[in-house]
Amino acid sequence: MISKHVTACMDHNQQIYEQGTDSETILTKLGARTPNVTLIDAFRCSPYIFRVAAQFIDNEQERQAILRQVRTEQGEREAPVLYFADDFEDEKDRLIEIVKVRQDMGDRIAILFPLNRKLFGFAKALREAGLEVETPKREKTTGEFFELDFDSDCPKLLTYHSVKGLTFDSILMPQLIPSYFPNQDDERIERLLYVGICRATRWVYMSTQSGSALRSLDKLLTLSSEACLEVQHGPVNHQKGRTKEDDETKDDLLDVL
Repeated sequence: MISKHVTACMDHNQQIYEQGTDSETILTKLGARTPNVTLIDAFRCSPYIFRVAAQFIDNEQERQAILRQVRTEQGEREAPVLYFADDFEDEKDRLIEIVKVRQDMGDRIAILFPLNRKLFGFAKALREAGLEVETPKREKTTGEFFELDFDSDCPKLLTYHSVKGLTFDSILMPQLIPSYFPNQDDERIERLLYVGICRATRWVYMSTQSGSALRSLDKLLTLSSEACLEVQHGPVNHQKGRTKEDDETKDDLLDVL
């Protein structure tokens, strides 16, 4: 009522709360007949990262439109990694190694979890491994969690909900198994994964456990043939059919990263 022009920006792919207004309702209220998408050069992610995230957009026309927007100039490009661990201990050990390697590379790191109570267990394991990490702190009087110190270079452990609006060089997403996403259907899980992946500007690491992986991860497997995603397996799962050249140590694998 007070302006000659109003611009409304929204991305329904990043709507991870059930409540709220959808884009169609907003357009109707504003009297806008069709959305006008002109976000050329706006995406800050590596093309590889956004190629992975786009797998969780079901509408093919919308997915292709978004992929055409990616114009980020990159020097060295690193393919995101999806790691299938043998068990929880294997996944935890690999995560610790990954954090150390990315810290040595000077990356700003965030490790994402669906719930606060899940991230505190991993924080303890990381600290026991000699890593200094930051977790949300609870305000004693209100019980609410407050902001972390983003001036610090310590890896941040955050929920998918609290990472919205933030960016990091590397995003690590462990424990992509159904029990870590209770009472959530595939559509909601994929929206969380989409948001998490898009928080990275340089590299994404995802891990799960063989035989217990989220069904949504199946959408990513075809990307390995396009060199957009590197799929790795834990040592036990890799025993059958291994050649001498395949018999690398974990340190060797991290050198490849």
